[in-house]
Amino acid sequence: VFGDSPTAKFARGRGDWVFYTEHGSLDASRGATPFSTERLEAWASMIESRRAWLAARDIRYVFAMAPSKELVYPEFLPETLRSIGPTRFGQLRERLATSGVEIVDLLPAMLAQKSHDGEHGADDTTYYRLGTHWTDRAAYAGYRALLTHLEGDFGPLPCVPAESFLVRRDETDGDSLAPQLYLRDLLPQNAVKWERGAEHRAHYEELDAGEVDPPSVWFDDSKLPSALVIHDSFGEPLRQMLSESFARTTWSWG
Repeated sequence: VFGDSPTAKFARGRGDWVFYTEHGSLDASRGATPFSTERLEAWASMIESRRAWLAARDIRYVFAMAPSKELVYPEFLPETLRSIGPTRFGQLRERLATSGVEIVDLLPAMLAQKSHDGEHGADDTTYYRLGTHWTDRAAYAGYRALLTHLEGDFGPLPCVPAESFLVRRDETDGDSLAPQLYLRDLLPQNAVKWERGAEHRAHYEELDAGEVDPPSVWFDDSKLPSALVIHDSFGEPLRQMLSESFARTTWSWG
């Protein structure tokens, strides 16, 4: 009735877009709550120490960041929530620029994907209109960007071609916050899913009872490197992609 969100957890943007606000995430992305000097140094020190520990064991460390939805679609933010300063990731990236830490900023790849929005229907967007995460199409763009970065040292890595995925419109909501707003009937959304084709090579190990991490993924190719991927929820759609490019990939919620 009032065109607003009934909860402080989410902000209703323009064109029936919804943005997640809890844990200060939206304020951090729009530059309203920049890092203090002490907090920035704590983050940089943690990441630098991880890189050094792994480098001592001949393991390469790459820190990749998928941008939040409001950085990709600022035009759909409410007028009162415009960007007003540097983001925390921007601060961290600048601080680590001369540290030797490899940072992969996936924002350019996501902005490039916006030009393909709508090719498979109105809900074929780079990030979910009603959710917080990137879509499968955007995850694939992130996958390609990661491979391009890694090939500088490892050489060409097997890349899953886009045409090997089965692209279909899913009648379910996909990633949607509408049910939590009790507005599922008024804010519908159909996901466009990318599913593995039969020719994909990776084998998934079975989990033991009680295990919560996703399984390791492997296929026999000793010439390829192995990878440990420590990730959040943005890493889930990458499993079916990155796992095809390494001899063994172990996934862990970090």
